[in-house]
Amino acid sequence: MLDIKLKEIKDILSKIAVGIDKSDINPSAGYIEIQTDNGVMSIKVANNDYFLISPISVDSDESIHATILADKFINIISKLSKETISLGSDDNALTLKTNTSQYVFPIVKKNGAVATINEFAYDDAEYTNHVVNVMNGNDLASIAESNAQGLVEATFTKEIQQFIYVDNVGALTFTDNIYINNFDTPYDNEFKILLNATQSRLLKIFDGAKEVTVDIYSSNDDFKNVVVEMKSNDISLSLLTQSTNKIAMFPDEKIRNLSLGDINRHAIINKSDFDKALSRLMVFDKKFDKAILDYSKLVFKSNHVELISVKNHNYEIVAYSSSENIDNDNSYEAIIRFGDLVNQLKAVTTPNVDISFGNGKAIVINSDIKQIVPEIKAKAK
Repeated sequence: MLDIKLKEIKDILSKIAVGIDKSDINPSAGYIEIQTDNGVMSIKVANNDYFLISPISVDSDESIHATILADKFINIISKLSKETISLGSDDNALTLKTNTSQYVFPIVKKNGAVATINEFAYDDAEYTNHVVNVMNGNDLASIAESNAQGLVEATFTKEIQQFIYVDNVGALTFTDNIYINNFDTPYDNEFKILLNATQSRLLKIFDGAKEVTVDIYSSNDDFKNVVVEMKSNDISLSLLTQSTNKIAMFPDEKIRNLSLGDINRHAIINKSDFDKALSRLMVFDKKFDKAILDYSKLVFKSNHVELISVKNHNYEIVAYSSSENIDNDNSYEAIIRFGDLVNQLKAVTTPNVDISFGNGKAIVINSDIKQIVPEIKAKAK
């Protein structure tokens, strides 16, 4: 049996659990492979478009090779409280022991041998374009924590909206939730990739890592997938992402322009008061009734904002907690959909909402990211 510190394996499994995806389409996505070699125990999970491996140093020559269903193993590990566990395997099962318990996990086999989890294959010779950056793990994790949330319960009208755009400047979500997540400092070497929802959530594994080496490989064939390899001290993630041709379809410049220009006026509003006012108005303005929602507006005055449902003449007034650069003599009117605003406010976790406005394109909710609520060109009647 191989002795392992429980905390070490528990920390690793808590990270890679997001990569477990039980499905009938690809059952192996619900497996976890554990294998020892030369004093290192490797833990692997994968799906068709990602491969994740994490090594743990072990002080033993014990040979272990087992592929098992991941959910029960991860669940048991999470519930244990001993300092050390012991692992061993034979031809049929992986056995986990403590000094007071034992659990047996049947091995998944293929053609009579232990099933293996392999990295997706691609032809190195075709991927001649290479870009590398050493990135802050917190920047990558912020994509999982912020941008990926914009895909939850989102409305898609175009296929490209199902992806998160990432470049050396930041990350963009483009659904009915528009998120601009700028990194603290742009990275030196330019790159562009598109991640799907699962790939984006996987980036949470790099939270707290000071350095993550990110290698991006692309082909001169614009229709071939872009390969991304990310490595920190304790975990490696490979991603098969969208093609260069599809990346070119993403309106990154247009989205970023929504938050540019004369938009330095800020209204700081108590979130609870704002939420309650919107909730009352939404009793009449149904979220998906476009005929009504196209004629909702915010009017920013010197010390308060008016929320007006023009179609039915209902309104709410909410006072600012504070403000910056607001002209006492001139109000600003933004025609928006209240449904868009309600969606965006769900992501705000602070007591106050900081809304900037003034460029005629969008209002911006400012927090760790910029949340964009586009202004509508149609004029209220």
